[in-house]
Amino acid sequence: MCRRGHLTRSDYEKFQQQIFDELDELEQAGRERLVASFVEIGRRAGIDVVSEILDKGKSVPEVFDAVQKAFAKRCFFLKHHTTKDLP
Repeated sequence: MCRRGHLTRSDYEKFQQQIFDELDELEQAGRERLVASFVEIGRRAGIDVVSEILDKGKSVPEVFDAVQKAFAKRCFFLKHHTTKDLP
């Protein structure tokens, strides 16, 4: 066991592994939030991100570009029309 100031190699390796495990969990949680955000943004743009990637075989950059273009069209539409003209 580790006593203050007396860290053994085994204690350090356990500590290091614990840090790595926690960082892996944080990284995984970050990726999950990123995917959920991408799906939600796509939904708001009228694009089913999951279907586009899994069913239609499109790449993530292709779908990201489609979402970006959908929002650009929406912004252009809003700039030139009133909200009552929204589809």
